[in-house]
Amino acid sequence: MSTTPLPMTVRLPQDIREGVDKIAAITRRSRSFVISEALSQYVQRHQAYLDELSEAVAAVDSEPSYKLDDVIEWMEAIGTQDEAEKEAALLSRKIDPL
Repeated sequence: MSTTPLPMTVRLPQDIREGVDKIAAITRRSRSFVISEALSQYVQRHQAYLDELSEAVAAVDSEPSYKLDDVIEWMEAIGTQDEAEKEAALLSRKIDPL
């Protein structure tokens, strides 16, 4: 992966451009540097979010699932004589992971 900066053109609302210019002036950095830093942080933050989301989806997909109606039927049986039977029925009807 090359670290040589490549040119890019973007259209920014005036208030964003003015904000970039103000930050650049105060920090004595170029407009390009300020925008590059901002985009770098944005990409890192959102990539981390997407990575975590993918991991969460994979974790959910790797566990068995149950139909809502079956779970409700079992929950309604909790504390009754049918509880063990309903729980066994629920576990036997699990939906295997994808």
